[in-house]
Amino acid sequence: MALASTIKEGATTVAATGGTDVTLQSLGIQSNKNTLTFSTDTSNITRRTIEFSVKPYAVSESAPGGYTQQRCTALLKAPKVLANLNRTVNTAKFELAYDPETTNAEIEQMLETIGQTIASAAFLAFYTTLNLS
Repeated sequence: MALASTIKEGATTVAATGGTDVTLQSLGIQSNKNTLTFSTDTSNITRRTIEFSVKPYAVSESAPGGYTQQRCTALLKAPKVLANLNRTVNTAKFELAYDPETTNAEIEQMLETIGQTIASAAFLAFYTTLNLS
């Protein structure tokens, strides 16, 4: 399906259904980062992690509102052993950057909109075949 697809403007949620519950376990917070592992991963070679990090706003006279944007980043790392026995790490990254004056409702709306483009099968061709049409 094309990127020029349909999403639900004003959606109230993007929720996962089905599947199996997996617990995310924290390895601890260091600096502005919390790394979590998946409870179902038993091999250290292919253990997935999600790193959540934050960068608070800072005063900046050159920024539009006098502050830099705050940033929240989630980075999924999924190690994989290849047929030649070499190891690679597949990644998925999401970053949210917003001005300190942005409301919680505006942030939630941005998350629900981008969530649809990440989770919907309508956008799968973009991610799997690099199709920009």
